[in-house]
Amino acid sequence: HTVARESAERATAAEQRAEHVVVRVLPTELGAHAGLNGAFTLIEFAHGAANVLVQSQRAGTMLTEPDDDSQFRRSLAELDRLALDRTASRELISAHAADFESRCELAG
Repeated sequence: HTVARESAERATAAEQRAEHVVVRVLPTELGAHAGLNGAFTLIEFAHGAANVLVQSQRAGTMLTEPDDDSQFRRSLAELDRLALDRTASRELISAHAADFESRCELAG
């Protein structure tokens, strides 16, 4: 197994093990999109409030004000609209991993 194949298998296995994990792909053909603005995690609580953890390589910030989440919710909605569905994402990940693996075998 190559690293690419193992990474693809881990991504799909995580999705199968945990119902709260969903792996979806944003095709490179899209060009610039909201996902390129940086990593963030929207944390929603049962009582309706939400916090946003904004992350970079060296730091993270927790946004806790009531209106802080609105921009991030819009970004998530846009990413959801643009991303491939679960099946198409899984197929694309597998195809890229297989392609990468075959290139490595030819080069190696």
